[in-house]
Amino acid sequence: MDGLRVRNVTSRSFGVEVVTKTTGEVKVSNLICVNDPVPAKTTQRFGTLDPNQEVAEIRVMENIDPAPTAKVEDSKEIGTATLQLPGGLPADSPIEITLSLDEQGRLHVTGVDLTGKISIESDFNTTRVISKEETEQAVARSKQLAVS
Repeated sequence: MDGLRVRNVTSRSFGVEVVTKTTGEVKVSNLICVNDPVPAKTTQRFGTLDPNQEVAEIRVMENIDPAPTAKVEDSKEIGTATLQLPGGLPADSPIEITLSLDEQGRLHVTGVDLTGKISIESDFNTTRVISKEETEQAVARSKQLAVS
């Protein structure tokens, strides 16, 4: 059984709700996807939708879609973080969002307005990571498997 390992992975995708500027379609941009090894951390840059936008609501979502995007109706909100923005920003002002998922299923969200360097951090609990006990059980089961 040399060379076989059991990794702790996420059983859900985690992302943020976004609006496609060209079509107005609302979707979920998955930053951490199903089966990504845990701990996981991903940063992505987005832009504000409207000129003079005062806040950016970072709506954190989970779903079972392994693709980079998912439908909002197929996703569940797990929390929202509100990033205050400086006045007078044009549309498409850059905002950087980082999602970090630890082995205990805690999702840490950081949002940064790159123009004014204003940031917000929030933590959300999830139950979508295999526990240490489940990992040990999977290792025990894998010892009973034969590879031919």
